[in-house]
Amino acid sequence: MKTQSRIDVLDDGEKARIKQTMLQMLHQVGIWIECPEVVAMMKRHGYRMEGHRLKPTPDETTAFLDNYARNSTRKPPGRHAERSPIKTVTLGLADVAILDWETRRKRRGRLDDARTSALFANGLDYVNSLYITVLPADVPSDLAAIAFIVEASKYTRKAPGFGGGQQLTARNHKYWEAMGCVLAGGREAYMKNPGMGLQGFDMSSPMKLTKFVTDRTRLLMQYKKLGGGVTTLPLQGLTGMVTLAGCIAQSLAETFGGGMFLEMVEKEMTGTAHYAFRMNPSFVPADLRFAREACSALENTLGHIAISQMMEHLNLPDQRQNYGPGKSESKLWDAQCGYEKMLNTVFPLLAGLNWGPVYPGELATNEYFSFEQAIIDYELLEMGNRIIEGVRVDDNALDLDAFKEGVEAGIFSGLMHTAQSFRGELYLPKLASRESYAQWDKAGRKTIEERAHERVVQVFQKAEPRPKYSPDLQKELEKLLASFMEDAR
Repeated sequence: MKTQSRIDVLDDGEKARIKQTMLQMLHQVGIWIECPEVVAMMKRHGYRMEGHRLKPTPDETTAFLDNYARNSTRKPPGRHAERSPIKTVTLGLADVAILDWETRRKRRGRLDDARTSALFANGLDYVNSLYITVLPADVPSDLAAIAFIVEASKYTRKAPGFGGGQQLTARNHKYWEAMGCVLAGGREAYMKNPGMGLQGFDMSSPMKLTKFVTDRTRLLMQYKKLGGGVTTLPLQGLTGMVTLAGCIAQSLAETFGGGMFLEMVEKEMTGTAHYAFRMNPSFVPADLRFAREACSALENTLGHIAISQMMEHLNLPDQRQNYGPGKSESKLWDAQCGYEKMLNTVFPLLAGLNWGPVYPGELATNEYFSFEQAIIDYELLEMGNRIIEGVRVDDNALDLDAFKEGVEAGIFSGLMHTAQSFRGELYLPKLASRESYAQWDKAGRKTIEERAHERVVQVFQKAEPRPKYSPDLQKELEKLLASFMEDAR
């Protein structure tokens, strides 16, 4: 059977206390909404506002959660459901730097990194899409993501479209839309099937909904396209309570406050609430000694197990996501990198969480990207998949004739049954050293990062450009980008 496991970190009484505290956080403190126009919209739709603060009563919050639970279009399975292995990944998380192999130092991103990343993605079958590995610093910041995508599109069909995502702002919205209109063949055609709609956003901690978020959302309302979602990332001990239980309660309160805002947006757009948005409470551990996030901390997994339990307790769609797979604070490919990434991958899977968002190649908590680390990380993901697969029990696995043949021979390695079964039964790493010391020494004493670098070189040698768009359309996108550059300056 496939591996089925679950670790709970909260009992029923503790879940009830966290729920009560969350309700009081919203009622007594509330969500501060920066934009006056949004405050007026919330009042018009009947939400309890005290000045700029959304302060629903516990009964009002409970009613909102009940409506969401009954009507949400998103019904993911709970933590008891069977998990699926991850076979393909997205490359890139819009980092600001790249770890250079030759110097072992990070450097700022450049536009030509888009070409390199595109070719790298082409050379790996398990990369099904390319996002933004690094934001180029040699173009205006509002256009960095767009410039990366335009450049990457010259070399790979895996490049993303022009939906904006987390890089969309009220200032650069017009650029994203213009690119989408070019691809659609004009604004009229684009508006019939817009590439943009309600986007996911992060609340600001503690307990804030910023004008940056609401301005962007109000712009996107014109497309009449439901969706989007809200999450929040309070930094434990910095922008969130230092206690894990308190930070979890805060995360729930902030996320549900953002959900009420999206409920209002749906009513404003269509006249009724559809609950087509996601609510994904989250948080980030912090190391107060250095006043920075520490996604690789054990508390990351403990906290997200607790959040999953709370979503079940509230009868809400439970994403069961692990937001720390493969995270490490390490700055290089070292022992710390290995044990942190392994622990933050295996522990959540054994606890019953899903894979969650996986971005191979990240180091120092998404501070920079490494091609070598991306190769190593995928091997780690394959090991995680093997854990999920569990123990196969069938006629072949329990072949009594093969057992008798092995006993008679005194060894099983020469059996046809062994030859036919071992590759599917045993995970065989491509990078990790399994040979003897003498074999390893004779082969050049290579470390795992050196083997990964050799693989990177092989990928680049074999990778070929596969443009996403026709030459004429690509030229049009580049011409439009050039005009944006002039406008941005």
